Amino acid sequence: MSRLSTNSHNMITMCRGVAVMRKLRYWTWCLAVGLLFTTVFPVGAQQVEKTSDEPAGVEVSVTADDEAAIELSLTDEPSDSPAAEVTISSDAPTAVAYPDQPVRQMIQGVRSGIAEQLGLDGAAPGHRVMGGLGTGAFKQRMDAPLARVMPAGLANCCRPRWFDVRLEAMNLQRDAVGRNTNFTSDGILGPIVLGVDDLEFDKELGMKFSAARQLFGANSLEFTYFGLFNFDSVSAVNSPTNNLYSVFSNFGIDPFGGFGETDQASRHTLSYSSSIDSVELFIRRSWAEPECRWQGSWHAGVRFVYLLEDFRHTTRSDLNNSSLDYRVKTRNSMVGFQLGADLWWCTASGIRFGAEVKAGVYGNRAEQDSIIDATSITTPLIDHLESKRVSVVVETGAMATWQIDQNWNLRGGYQIVFLGGVALGAENFNTEPPFVGLGRPPILVDNGEALYHGFTVGAEFTW
Repeated sequence: MSRLSTNSHNMITMCRGVAVMRKLRYWTWCLAVGLLFTTVFPVGAQQVEKTSDEPAGVEVSVTADDEAAIELSLTDEPSDSPAAEVTISSDAPTAVAYPDQPVRQMIQGVRSGIAEQLGLDGAAPGHRVMGGLGTGAFKQRMDAPLARVMPAGLANCCRPRWFDVRLEAMNLQRDAVGRNTNFTSDGILGPIVLGVDDLEFDKELGMKFSAARQLFGANSLEFTYFGLFNFDSVSAVNSPTNNLYSVFSNFGIDPFGGFGETDQASRHTLSYSSSIDSVELFIRRSWAEPECRWQGSWHAGVRFVYLLEDFRHTTRSDLNNSSLDYRVKTRNSMVGFQLGADLWWCTASGIRFGAEVKAGVYGNRAEQDSIIDATSITTPLIDHLESKRVSVVVETGAMATWQIDQNWNLRGGYQIVFLGGVALGAENFNTEPPFVGLGRPPILVDNGEALYHGFTVGAEFTW
């Protein structure tokens, strides 16, 4: 009997260790428990009988046939009998009776350890905690291999998706600078050697800041700003034989040989810079499905987007000792109403994946200013035009968060921002020559498009 008590005590200690070990190891512990059961209760053991005065609450019966199959049944209802019974039957009838308290502790240790490490504390007796196709099986299998990256005490997906302050670095790229215009040919009507397509914006680093304030219930007021981008690109072409011809003269044929400042030139350059800033203020309403695996929100509010661009074309002719400097600046001030929604999936405790989309219709005040300075122009030419039109802004992205403790989340994702109905610097360059009197009308092109996309990474803080 002392051996039985010692083995039972060891089994209790090992099973309770499941609650302490990380989730990744629980399958190993459960296998060890099964092996210990077969060791403590071997099939065909000799008959031993003993009674105890302690009240019984667990009944265990073990039966075995010629193949030594074992069946274990547990009941949690208290028994009227003064002691628990353990009966082992085989071809040679045997019986064992012993006090039930160590067995009851052992079973409760197994159940509590497994339930606790699966985040099922307080589950009702008999609750299925692992295996099969029952409710929560997928979650349990997802949680187990992620044990070592989960923060302690965060085993509940029902924690609301929330933050107070968020700061992210954004590494965005603008796909195209605008519709193409050819500027320079090598020789009269020669091959094109410089145009808008030769300009390309590199990825630029900016930032995004958000702050949220809970209003009532599941509603919150949220403020977001992103910007501090400065996209720029420069392209130039040189000719030691002064053989560059300009779009102003239709590449050297109107007039033939071109203009002194722009044709028979030794150098032509294009430079382009652009910046974008966005401010949002909206009310967000959150929701969660009953098992908390899915959470989301919708929001409505106002947004202001400011797009500023500067396009410049310069030429120099060493042969004619003359030059031109043509600069175009455009501004887009967009204010409008925006709707949006997001959806989050809690794949495991502390890790969530989400997607968001928002779109709005905006009133855009587009402006264009041009300044032309050339050797043959005594007073710089200045153009100013503006328009008011409807524009659109669409933003979408995919995100993931990892909760590292009670206050901090790490966050990363991919963001896409599209602007439609805007005035772009390169598209507002007027190719009519400025050297032929007052017949050159100013232009304003305000139907351009801009697409930004790239990765974001940052952190969220909650207090």
